[in-house]
Amino acid sequence: MSDEQPSPSPPISFQVVVAIMVKKYPTVSEDYRKAIEKAKRMLRGLIAEKNCAPIMLRIAWHSAGTFDVKTKTGGPFGTMKHASELAHGANSGLDIAVRLLQPIKDQFPIITYADFYQLAGVVAVEVTGGPEVPFHPGREDKPNPPPEGRLPDATKGCDHLRDVFTVQMGLSDKDIVALSGGHTLGRCHKERSGFEGPWTKNPLIFDNSYFTELLSGEKEGLLQLPTDKALLSDPAFRPLVEKYASDEDAFFADYAEAHLKLSELGFADENWISRIPGAIFLMPRTPYKYIATNSWTLIFTASSFQAKPLIGPILRVPKYIQSANVIHQDLKPSNLKANADCDLKFCDFVLACPIAENEFTTEYVVTSVVLRSYC
Repeated sequence: MSDEQPSPSPPISFQVVVAIMVKKYPTVSEDYRKAIEKAKRMLRGLIAEKNCAPIMLRIAWHSAGTFDVKTKTGGPFGTMKHASELAHGANSGLDIAVRLLQPIKDQFPIITYADFYQLAGVVAVEVTGGPEVPFHPGREDKPNPPPEGRLPDATKGCDHLRDVFTVQMGLSDKDIVALSGGHTLGRCHKERSGFEGPWTKNPLIFDNSYFTELLSGEKEGLLQLPTDKALLSDPAFRPLVEKYASDEDAFFADYAEAHLKLSELGFADENWISRIPGAIFLMPRTPYKYIATNSWTLIFTASSFQAKPLIGPILRVPKYIQSANVIHQDLKPSNLKANADCDLKFCDFVLACPIAENEFTTEYVVTSVVLRSYC
């Protein structure tokens, strides 16, 4: 009997094809776009003159943060102009923002209140040195304000933050922490919220000092709300706090993304764009074990922000597994799990085995790969 091993068969091609879900924004007229640009210039002047960036950011946030993903009600649709919504406890003091903005709004009747209030928030971040947040016009004004009680309660903790931002709005843990960093602007007023003081030493500058101050502990004259302190005690939130404290660029990038998502809750339909062919990954056949199929097409839903982070792991992880002389044997979409932060897990290693029986691989190798992939 010959000692020679049979030569391997040609490799199997695994082609990753991605279809991305993106927003389809409404078309607005050229006159509308020109009005937006003129209004933006006037908002820059108003914010610089009145030092009112914090309250402009607050009206944008509070307008958008009432969105309920289940009922598709609330959200950034101009209802903050109504006295009934301004009367909500969480909106105490926002009548000041409405009054400051109205003279500019009167000059641009073509612009909806929905767009105008969100534009004010974008400009507030820009004027104070923060990141450029993309702005897409076309929101319609809605007639009915949302019910009271949808905005975060500063006296509560992590579970409440996730109930509001994740369950109600549909945002992620990363969004929660990044948006919390917006408290680098402004201060609390006792007569409005029951709390008093700024979060940072310079509450008119948008930077990452909210996170550095949070990590340095409580200080006289600076504020830390219960919802702020909760970010330090949660195992998912704290690493993001530490990341943003040490890397302002990372904070700015994630904040811009989170602010955009918040400002567009319930706005613009999501649609599939054409499939984007990804890279070809080659998995070898062995004389002993064969992959069940000769091609694999993965279709997943992701925003334009999420597409790239997912494609990389899809291509790298099988290569990593293969480097341990292990073959998965059951790669398919149902064995991939992803969350809103684009963390990707390869699951179900029941059929995993060494690539070749004559190599020095054992069940321990397979088990170690399983653990690394699930953790």
